[in-house]
Amino acid sequence: MKIRKNIVGYTIPLFLALLCFVGGIGEKDDAGTAMVVTALVIVAWCGLNWLTTSLEVKDGLITGRTGLIKKQRLSSPVSKIQYCEYKHFLCFNTIRINAITGQYTFKNMRNASAFVDGVNREMR
Repeated sequence: MKIRKNIVGYTIPLFLALLCFVGGIGEKDDAGTAMVVTALVIVAWCGLNWLTTSLEVKDGLITGRTGLIKKQRLSSPVSKIQYCEYKHFLCFNTIRINAITGQYTFKNMRNASAFVDGVNREMR
């Protein structure tokens, strides 16, 4: 099972990018250009963040990666995981995995509850 980030975590930045883009289109000066460039940077950041964040369990091995600048990589057999927990608040969630190599946190992942249940079943 492989999961990626949920689009809910990007709603505010993408809404701000939309406002910048719409505001920048109407302007014919440097401020308008700066607003359009800012909107494109925000959209590119959201897209790269979505592409570089994933979590997967396959054949008894859990792998994950997150981050653009501060990267984290998780690669561990499921048998070496001490715990995998799921927390949620409103429409946001957090997966915490504690393995021998350290503690890893993945925020706003799609199907997070089902993923944690699957990992906990494999740990038994």
